[in-house]
This record gives sequence, C-alpha cells and structure tokens, in this order.
Amino acid sequence: MKLTAFWSLFARASVSGLLALSGLASFPLAAEPPAGDAGAELRAAATEGNVERVRALLASGVDVNAKSEYGATALSFACDKGRTEVVRLLLEKGAEVEVEDTFYHSTPAVWAAYNGHAEVIRLLLEKGVAAAPIAMMAVGREHPEVLKVVLASGKLKPQDLTDLIDATADPSQAGDAPMKEIVQMLQAAGAKPSPPANAKVDPGLLASYAGRYVGLFRGVKDYSLTLYFDPQAGTLSVSFYTDPSHYTLGAVDDTHFRSPDLGAGTLAVVRENDQPVALDLIFGGETTRFARAAHPTTEPGAKP
Repeated sequence: MKLTAFWSLFARASVSGLLALSGLASFPLAAEPPAGDAGAELRAAATEGNVERVRALLASGVDVNAKSEYGATALSFACDKGRTEVVRLLLEKGAEVEVEDTFYHSTPAVWAAYNGHAEVIRLLLEKGVAAAPIAMMAVGREHPEVLKVVLASGKLKPQDLTDLIDATADPSQAGDAPMKEIVQMLQAAGAKPSPPANAKVDPGLLASYAGRYVGLFRGVKDYSLTLYFDPQAGTLSVSFYTDPSHYTLGAVDDTHFRSPDLGAGTLAVVRENDQPVALDLIFGGETTRFARAAHPTTEPGAKP
C-alpha cells in the first residue's frame, strides 16, 4: 500500500533528508572506538547488545548520556538495534529518553519505531516519551506490533487516532497484510476518519492567505510552505519546501484546510487583526508554526 503524501513529508524532513525513505537505518559509528574514549566504548557496547560491558562501563563512571559527535547517546544506538536489555539498563541508570541527535534529528524512540522494536517502545513509553509520533512511524513503516504497544499504553488522543487512520489513505484499499492489521486495530480503537473538507469560504479571504510561510521543521531551517490561490477555481493549494508538487486544499472552515491528496494532516491559518500571520502544520500529534514571510514570493491571485 502506498503511503500518503503527508506521511512522506513527515518521514523525509529529517536533516540528511531521508530517514524513512533513504534506507539509512543506523548511525555513523566507527567499528573500533578510539582508545581511551569511554563514551564511544559505551555506545559501541550498546550497539552490540553487550549488557555486561555496558554495566561495567557505567559502574566505572562513564556518563550514561555521553554523546557522539552527532549528539547520539548509547540509548539511541541500543534502540536502533533493538537491544532490549541494554535499553532497560540504560533507562534504569538515567538515560535521557528525548535526546535528539544532530545528524538525523531523531530520538531513540523514532529509531526503535522505525525498525519495529516493539518491546523497546514499551520501555520508552513507560518513561513518558510522546506516543503519537511513534504511532505515526508504526503506520508509515507498517509495524502493527509497534502500533499495538502504543495503543495499549492509552496515550493516544482521539485526534491522534484520526490522524493515523487518515494516514492509511483509503482503509478499504489496504491490500497487504500488515496494513490490513493496522487498519483493523485503529478501527477497533475507535479511530474515525476526518470529515470531508468541503466548506464554502469567501474567495477574497482565501486570496489573502496566499503567500510563503517559513519555519523550523525537523531540523531543517527555513523550511517553507507556500499557499497559492486559483481565482478561477476559487481554491487554495499548497507546496512544501523543495517538493514542486501542488496539493489542492479543501476547507474545513474559514481557517482550517485539508487535502485528499495528502491524507492525514491539517493546515491552519493563524490570523491577527484580520490578517494572516502564520500557518500551523498539524500532523502526527505535533503542531509546527510557520511565520508568514515579510515579502511573500506568491501574491494573492497567483496560480499554481
């Protein structure tokens, strides 16, 4: 089953751009850690799943949160490889669960979910990591065993479930076994797809929204979204960063928009004094705000 366009945007927005689409599934790590670098030794032992070596290094005073040159800790490496017992030990010793590396801009939980390590995810959820991004990764990577753990945690909100079922595109077209199982699990959990975005909005108001919006998104500075207004059709469309495609938007109300081509996700225009000042991207349990550019590249009335 094909992923929705919004999932692709979510997955490929990490720096070095392609966490879920590139096939890169591990951190840069030397085969032999430099002599005398205890932090590197800890990360190497965590990667290998050597519980006793990890325990010994921690007992000798090595910082459990010692970072690599890319800002990754032993927990990130252990989660990447699914080393459950090492993860358990690191968490007991105070490992930071929400640490984000500077290479992929991903957390330990993202790596565990990306690679389908359900038991590791269970441990991380017990430590309070955010559930919605993990669930979205589980859907995008088709890991029903991970989604089952997240659903059992009870940490997903109704809107999270809606985003997830929307991310499966048309549930009736889910042909492969993992996605069928995922859809059935979401439906059993009470997931309801978003209603059709077919509200009528004044064309003049839509035209005022046209322009470029810029912000920080998953480690990418000056990530931009651009809204275009088509005066003939009376509709808005959106393009994302370096993606040249334009996605037609339907209105939920005067400020909230969705696209059937994107599946999950909502765009919300933020207005002050009747003027658009920002654009919120609401997706995967997260809201990212993009400020309206001072000199938009797209003026009201521009066509895609």
